[in-house]
Amino acid sequence: MPPPNPRPAASDEDSNGDEHKTSEEMKDRDPQAGANQRDSRQGEVKGEEQNGDQEQQTETPQPVGFFDKRLRHVRDEAVTKWCITTAVLMAFIIAVLSLYWGVFTKVDQNVGTLAIYVVDFDGQVAPYDRVQPVFGPTITRMAETALQERVHLGYQVHPPTKFNFDPVQVRQAVYDWDAWAAIIINANATALLRSAVHNGNASYDPMGACQLIYIDSRDDTNWYDFISPLIRPFMTEATAMVGTQWAQQVLQNASTNPALTRSALQAPQALSPAIGFSEYNLRPFYP
Repeated sequence: MPPPNPRPAASDEDSNGDEHKTSEEMKDRDPQAGANQRDSRQGEVKGEEQNGDQEQQTETPQPVGFFDKRLRHVRDEAVTKWCITTAVLMAFIIAVLSLYWGVFTKVDQNVGTLAIYVVDFDGQVAPYDRVQPVFGPTITRMAETALQERVHLGYQVHPPTKFNFDPVQVRQAVYDWDAWAAIIINANATALLRSAVHNGNASYDPMGACQLIYIDSRDDTNWYDFISPLIRPFMTEATAMVGTQWAQQVLQNASTNPALTRSALQAPQALSPAIGFSEYNLRPFYP
């Protein structure tokens, strides 16, 4: 009996086709298995992408210079903003400085509006009204002459009657900002000096002849920059002029009165400087 014909072996193509058909049939039969297979493939792809990103991140960036061609857009933007900022600042500074320096264009004329009271009480209040005054008239004439100068303070000579013959009211006027400062010639200025020379009073204080009243806290810049540099030379000149006139009078009288010379030697400060100014700052800017 002849042997049965052997079944021919399946080729590779047939086997692959069968596997494909089998997988397709399994997908059709089991949708959940197909979805799981797709998810696994997507997970593998994402994992490969993440690995690639990590490799790129681990690479150290190379530094480049500011003038590198790859930074041209950054460089152009930085230069543009710098130019705009500089132009705005320059315009602002020029505008502010123009306003600041413009204030000082007429300083010389405006200084004359700063009121300085000059009040002469010398020999005008009892019991000193019987003494011929020397200092008061001289200082008031100097104040009137100072008004003729190109740069001067606003000296205003007022009679003591305006203040009821009371120096305290002059201080009150300065305190109330009616004036920036006041020069007061005390009522006993000439009387005390004559007494010191004739009696040889060694305790005579020249600073008791006149007063300077002011408030620097009203505007410290105005006082120290404009008023003080002008009023202090005025007081120095007044002291020198009055001292010169007084020394001439004493020497003329001493030529015929030797006793006057001996008395004057006991009080030399009554000859030089003869007078001075006591300063009173009613509201100091600095404690």
